[in-house]
Amino acid sequence: MVLAELAFTFAHWVFPLAIPVYATVVLHAPASLLGVLFTINAVLVGVGQLPVLRWQRAVRRTHAMALAGVVFIASFCAFAFADMLPAGAGVSVGLLVATLLFTLGELLHATPSASLGAGAAPQSHRGRYLAVYQLTWAVSAIFAPVGVTQVITVNPQLLWLIVAVIVAVASVTVLRLATSLPTDVVWPAKDDAR
Repeated sequence: MVLAELAFTFAHWVFPLAIPVYATVVLHAPASLLGVLFTINAVLVGVGQLPVLRWQRAVRRTHAMALAGVVFIASFCAFAFADMLPAGAGVSVGLLVATLLFTLGELLHATPSASLGAGAAPQSHRGRYLAVYQLTWAVSAIFAPVGVTQVITVNPQLLWLIVAVIVAVASVTVLRLATSLPTDVVWPAKDDAR
């Protein structure tokens, strides 16, 4: 579970690290577009959390997390595809669509991830387990800048492929773990989103 979460947290870091370079240097998008993309991402994460949480209370957490992976993968494909769009408005629209998908992936991942992390540990070891689980964010924050920079300088399209494969493996892993987790961990309580 921790390794799968590490893949997801790495995916979260790709947007703020890769998009400024990818959009302006590789796709030659205007630098002003970056502010628009980051604003859209931030606003939608803020206003979208509760509606997504309400929808997720009727879905298995493992499935919700795997769906987040699918949406992340779709966003990475959209970012890669933006390179094939016409310069100017085509690239801008492509980056906007990819950003919307990425933001949805973030929203779909957050709640089930935290709930699975907290619920999967035995009560007697919950604190230690959550410390290791949350460490995935710190590890990703350390290695993502180096990894993203190295790959994007060699081949920008390779970055999207690598992250998509990592998230795909993590999504399958989470689905496979569903059978070994307690039912009350996999299914959210009905009052989670109230």
